[in-house]
Amino acid sequence: MKNSAKRANFITFAIIAAIIVIGIGLLFFLNNANEETGVNPVTADELQQKLDDEKEVVVYFWQTGCEYCAQVKPYVEPMIEEYDAVSINLADHDVWKTYGINGTPTVIRFEDGKEIGRIEGAVSEQQYETFFKNEEAKQ
Repeated sequence: MKNSAKRANFITFAIIAAIIVIGIGLLFFLNNANEETGVNPVTADELQQKLDDEKEVVVYFWQTGCEYCAQVKPYVEPMIEEYDAVSINLADHDVWKTYGINGTPTVIRFEDGKEIGRIEGAVSEQQYETFFKNEEAKQ
């Protein structure tokens, strides 16, 4: 009788643990599935067209699940809108090699289709603001 009770307790514990693990996984999946597409999103083809057509373009490269992207999002996304920049989610568009991106977030300024400056990684709001305003394009 004693072993039966222990076995029943163990089975109950295992079932509860499995339900918790499945629940956490489901929450994670739903959270990522509902993540925003970003501000002023473009596809890889739209980005290339924009680079071909416009004199100056600022592009914010980010990725779903990127912790640093989430940290800078509150101040970068309003700048994207204010300065008419575009964003591209690298989880959806495989352009890493095309633009030489080693990590996210990355912001690149293009002039006449050529890169004239970039910021890689999470930096201060002031640094992003300076870059978006084009007060200092660094390479």
